[in-house]
Amino acid sequence: MDDRPLHVVGPKWMSADLGGVHDYGFDVPDRPTDFWCSGAHYASLRASNFNIRFSTPGGMIPLVDSPWRTGVTVSSLADVLDRPPATPVFSKLNDLKLTSFIARVRTPDELVRDLEDIAASMLIRRAESLPIALAPPLDLSGAMEVRCFVLDARMVSACPYSDGRGDMGRGLDHLLDTEVETDLARLVESFACRTLHLPRAFVIDFACIGGRWMPLETNPASSSSWYCDCPSAEVSRAIRVGQHDGPIYEWADPIRHLTSLPLLSHRLAGRP
Repeated sequence: MDDRPLHVVGPKWMSADLGGVHDYGFDVPDRPTDFWCSGAHYASLRASNFNIRFSTPGGMIPLVDSPWRTGVTVSSLADVLDRPPATPVFSKLNDLKLTSFIARVRTPDELVRDLEDIAASMLIRRAESLPIALAPPLDLSGAMEVRCFVLDARMVSACPYSDGRGDMGRGLDHLLDTEVETDLARLVESFACRTLHLPRAFVIDFACIGGRWMPLETNPASSSSWYCDCPSAEVSRAIRVGQHDGPIYEWADPIRHLTSLPLLSHRLAGRP
């Protein structure tokens, strides 16, 4: 696996961070290649018949029935419209990003309106099956948010991307001390070991709310940004592993076909 080039579709500093090959995203490689790129670029590579896949931990699916965060559900768009919540909820598309449906807190009426707009847009085939994640709202004002890269149930990188006071992005490495990193590493290991059916490599975001670390969501390592100024070689390793994991974790472009809900049922049933 490590003898394959790692193409990084993004600014040159990103490829330099990972020791990869800078890629403008215009051409399809003529040899087996690993990638760090957006989900949209993965979809375009697959549409061009380039042999590539990458694994996803399933968005908020690992948090369903989780002891670390209660009240999270993932249901089809049709089911949410049939039984909309009675109170405002945080809502997001699971494992998919659309500018027309950003992740945010919505009232029941706003949620129904926005989901009906998606269903009517014809942008997504079988939109009624689109997985929608709902969760009780969290007050993130003043909360530090941290992204952790995980490989084989071990945290290999952790860096804040929000200090809770308006500063976001890179340059916040100094906010984590050794004690906090140790606490996060223990939480990540416990989460990875106790949660059913997680891939070998993924990222998980946490927020510190009232002195307690709360998991926010998981994302694929192969398309998630790192925020540390000098990422370790294990971040690149996690990105590569995320493209060679078991087929049960394979990401599918929801605009073409959907797999998240069957995976959810699989996980909740406890099947291997």
